[in-house]
Amino acid sequence: MAIGDKAHLKLSDILGANTAEQVGKVDLYKATDPRMAKTIKALYFDADQFVNLPDSLVVKGSDIRVSYVYEDDPSRLGESVRTDKVASVTLTGSTLTAMQAAGKVGTTAPSILVTLDGDAKDKFMSFLGGLGGQQEDYSAELFVFDSISPRVYPQYVQKGRNGGYSAVKVVVEDFDVKDLYIAQ
Repeated sequence: MAIGDKAHLKLSDILGANTAEQVGKVDLYKATDPRMAKTIKALYFDADQFVNLPDSLVVKGSDIRVSYVYEDDPSRLGESVRTDKVASVTLTGSTLTAMQAAGKVGTTAPSILVTLDGDAKDKFMSFLGGLGGQQEDYSAELFVFDSISPRVYPQYVQKGRNGGYSAVKVVVEDFDVKDLYIAQ
């Protein structure tokens, strides 16, 4: 099949999915789906076990979600008040490889949900603060993380009255600030 033949070209062909080295591994895009058929007990959480685990990330500014810590306000009788402390930062983006491959085919790249935790959360908020302005000012910007080292953790999924760890979440706990920039 020729490269220019887009009618029969699949994204998985470009990304190299289903190769011999990926046999027995879990596709990360399917594993992060809460409806995942496998139980979390069957996973070892080794990064080598997951296919498509991002080593880079491209995120639109509008796909950045910041959640804040809330504290009880005694003067308001049980109401909670938002503080300036950041609880977590959630990014919805795609890998550089997937975006380039999707661009060749003419489709959209699959997205992945990544949570920044610990030092990564603090560094990212400092990066935004260093640029000046508020988070809403960056909705049109494209943030690129050139090098990240994500970890895979179990995610608790509520199913009616019952819940359990039946999905995984991707967490970045630290990254080098020099690998973060805004694409032009």
